[in-house]
Amino acid sequence: MKVLVSGITERCENVFKSMSSIQWMNIDKVGEESSYCHILHTILVECIPKIRDALPPSYFNNFCTKLSTDLLQRYHDIIVRQKRISEMGCQQLLLDTYNIKTLLLYLHNLSTSTTNSTTTTNNNTISSSQIQIYSRIINTRTSHIEMILKLVTLPNELLVERFLNMWSDGTPADLQMIMTLKGIKKQEQFIYLEALGTNKNITINPTTNSISNSISSNVSDAMSGAVSGAVAAAFTTQASLSLASSTFTSTARSAVGNLKWVSNSNNNV
Repeated sequence: MKVLVSGITERCENVFKSMSSIQWMNIDKVGEESSYCHILHTILVECIPKIRDALPPSYFNNFCTKLSTDLLQRYHDIIVRQKRISEMGCQQLLLDTYNIKTLLLYLHNLSTSTTNSTTTTNNNTISSSQIQIYSRIINTRTSHIEMILKLVTLPNELLVERFLNMWSDGTPADLQMIMTLKGIKKQEQFIYLEALGTNKNITINPTTNSISNSISSNVSDAMSGAVSGAVAAAFTTQASLSLASSTFTSTARSAVGNLKWVSNSNNNV
């Protein structure tokens, strides 16, 4: 299975090279789907029917799931590693994402037919529940990519509010990634991170741009207080022991003196 998936992803290397070579920050209009989408379609239409005929249905379904998630992960990584993406670049990527999602949703039934790239000849061999699970995975992955692209197109003043609404579990690092794709300068990013911290109870250090959760800070303070208390208690105990030792020594010396006095008295008698 791994060999099959890696074999297809290696053949798709030209797809990702073509996508990476596009200057997404300079895109100023939206056209048809990008050329790399056509390359991907051609590769999958050529390979998938042969693999489908060679594998049992359950294995073929697992293959499709693994291949699709790997392709979408690579697609996602190329997007988030861009230095900047223009608004029209985001719109073009949204169109490409929709086309890739459609292609992958019909991956099980791709055909080499020139009249129709999807058929239902193999649909009866894979259960509907498996197809539903597969579709849910594809929709979830592509929806996440679409969300990132939509956030990049937002006006700066709406960014934090929409980020909180659209990406409820998003982190400050995720927001920084969005701001980088938008082209917001690093020295200006702190304003938005601070606004995010106010809503999520997160403390931002403006000097180092380090981000820490206030709960962790409270725990740290509590631990410091506990340590300080323990040290103070230790000093108190040591002082008490020293005082007790001093008192014992004085008492012992007094007792020894009394014994000497008694001894001298007896000698005189």
